[in-house]
Parts: sequence; structure tokens; C-alpha cells
Amino acid sequence: MRTVKDYQKIHKDAIVVDMHNDLLSKSKNYDWSKKNKVNHTDIPRLIEGGIDVQFLAIWVSPRVKKPFERGLEYAKLFYKRCEENKNKVGIAKKYDDIINLNKDGKIALILCIEGGNVIEGDVKKLIEFYNLGARYLTITWNKSYDWAYSAKDKNYKNKGLSLLRMDSASISVLAKNPGSRRSNKSRKFSGSPL
Repeated sequence: MRTVKDYQKIHKDAIVVDMHNDLLSKSKNYDWSKKNKVNHTDIPRLIEGGIDVQFLAIWVSPRVKKPFERGLEYAKLFYKRCEENKNKVGIAKKYDDIINLNKDGKIALILCIEGGNVIEGDVKKLIEFYNLGARYLTITWNKSYDWAYSAKDKNYKNKGLSLLRMDSASISVLAKNPGSRRSNKSRKFSGSPL
């Protein structure tokens, strides 16, 4: 029978990846380097939890008038916080970055986008985020756009994705809260596994 130590060894030996964290939206006046009394994430807790790879999401409320600009502010903040904590974390844009950062005893941080409103329906803006390091995009959050419909939208069964090419930057496209038609179109357009 396995013991707690057996499971701890498996956890320690594995590359542990957390695919989504909202830390960026709380980071304006938040010190990542110390264990905080508010919020759920900081570097000490990532280390305690044995996290090797952490995806940090750019999330902008659908109510924000210029979501692309706000998303760029979060990307800038991501780079600033990574620089401030470069002795414990590093930015990963590809697999080799993850492996090298982990070999150096650092947590690999990867930028991602939650909610396609941030790209404002423009593939060029998606490519700009890709160039900044974003490696996945959830198509919708809980709101529909002119090019994608949320499963929370009462009309989603009659809609799906438009012909906006989502794989232009080789970014993973994740169907979040998907209606079946949108999921099928995501697979067709992305050319990559979801």
C-alpha cells in the first residue's frame, strides 16, 4: 500500500503544471515574493505546492471599453513582476524554456489570455499577445462576441465561431464553456488539439 511519502515523491518527481491562475489581475500592488495574507497565490506558496509551471491569465472584464489596451497593461505587469522575482521565476515561451528554468530551480511562468474580448476580434492583436509570450487563449469567458458565442449565451446553439483564423500565431485555442458547435469549429480552425 502506498504511503503519503510515496505520493509526495511522485509529486516531487513530476513536472507539475497549473494551467490557470488569476494572479495578474490582483498584482498591481501585490508582492509576489512574500507569503501574503490575501489572495491564493504568491511565490512562496507556489514553491510549497511544488508548482513547476504556472500559467498566468490576462483577464479583462467585458465591461472594459478598451480590453486590448488593458491586456497590454497586464502583459507589462507580468514582465515587471517576473523581473522583480527573477531569482525564483522565469518566463517560458517554449518547452525548452520550461525545462531550463526548472533545471535552474525556477518556476516557469507562461502568459495566457482568458476571454477573446482582449483581442477585439483582430488576429493581429492575437499575434501581438503571442509575441509577448501568451500561449493559450480561451475563446470566451461568460460573454459572447461578434466572432464567438459563450455557452452562457441563450442563443449559442445557433451560433459558433466566425471564420476568424485563430491559429495564425500557433497559439492553442481552448474552448471554454463550449457549446458543441463552437467546440467543433475550434478544432477545425485551430488545427491543433484543444
